[in-house]
Amino acid sequence: MVRVSARASEDPSTSARPCEGCHVAVAREWRGSQHQRAYVDADFAESLAREPSAFCRSCHAAEADPTRAAPAELAALGVACVTCHMPGDAVLAGPVRAGAAEQAPQAPHALRRSPGFAEAAACGRCHALPVVAASGSRIYATVLADFSDGSFTVFAFDGSTWTTLPTLAGAFAAMDIDRDGSLWVVAGGALSRIGAAGVWESQAFPTAAVKRIGGLREPIAWVTQADGALWLRQAGQTFTRIELPPPLYSATEKYAAESVTSAGTDFWVTATYEEKRPGRKGSQTRRALLHNGPRSEPLRCTEVTTHSPTRGMHTWPPAAHDDCATPYAILLRASTWTPKKFPYIGLGKALKGQQAFATAKFSEIELGGQKLVGAAVPTVAEGRALVEHIARKVPRSQPELVCATPTELRPLPFDLATGTLAP
Repeated sequence: MVRVSARASEDPSTSARPCEGCHVAVAREWRGSQHQRAYVDADFAESLAREPSAFCRSCHAAEADPTRAAPAELAALGVACVTCHMPGDAVLAGPVRAGAAEQAPQAPHALRRSPGFAEAAACGRCHALPVVAASGSRIYATVLADFSDGSFTVFAFDGSTWTTLPTLAGAFAAMDIDRDGSLWVVAGGALSRIGAAGVWESQAFPTAAVKRIGGLREPIAWVTQADGALWLRQAGQTFTRIELPPPLYSATEKYAAESVTSAGTDFWVTATYEEKRPGRKGSQTRRALLHNGPRSEPLRCTEVTTHSPTRGMHTWPPAAHDDCATPYAILLRASTWTPKKFPYIGLGKALKGQQAFATAKFSEIELGGQKLVGAAVPTVAEGRALVEHIARKVPRSQPELVCATPTELRPLPFDLATGTLAP
């Protein structure tokens, strides 16, 4: 962050002397340190000779005017006590360590303690790697937000000269250049674009804070918001909100867009959603890849388990919503070693006496490369009741209700009075 000493009334070259009188040990450590030699270091001097920019001088000779070469006395000062500890009129320090408050002496000067001063962001304005966006000979760079006020500065290079753009408020999140060469920045939950007059122009997104932006040099640019909303913009147009379809494997949640990849007029959206299955206390975060092209057969990723020996994407039907005409309750995942005429005693015990499920048609099925046990049910309501019951009664069963007519391998005619399979 380019900064000129806030202590204009005093000589910057002597600003550290009052500190050295009391903080003797710290001052001795600073003398000859990399901070004190930040500007006169031979490697830095060689680099600065090749590219004499304010961006570099603002950190390496922090008490000098960064727009010109540092005078000898400030070059020798480098990064001094006041550089970090006096961004204003009071000495800035971190919080007192636990148990040390009683022994802390009364400071002979104004003192402001800030938890942020003990965090990485306090050093980030110089020690963070720059965030860079480039297009042709045009380069934009910034570093982490200044912890004290949450603002940051963007530096622009046109191929020969570095200039400083107006300061932006808010925590920096991202920046990029669009196809026309304009710079866009996400900061403090807002999206801003640097206009032709060198002034930041805010881009309004009404529903929530802006989270990410991308694709500015692609045919389709995109913005995601903190509430998961997605906005797309084709060349020459404005951003338009895109309504994503409901998740295939959740009857209640909605997608939260994360990022977009485009090719021509096609685009693919990476999104997350929360899926809660019957019998589980909490939900699980799932990730999906959506395409704006013609809808194809949905696939679902399967991990290696005793029930699913193969890992990868497999055909899987969507969750059954209220308008599903063919609800099917998947109740158990059969193991790879399950015998062909296995009686499923545990499932039978759970079904014993449950005449409310008399209309369900139980069977072994094949789905997504797996052997499963389930039941075709006449209504979505009955299917939900069945999977909830099995989730409570059969540990680790992971039942779910889908909308499908799967391939039947073997009928399972359970006698609900006894809980056993009929001969």
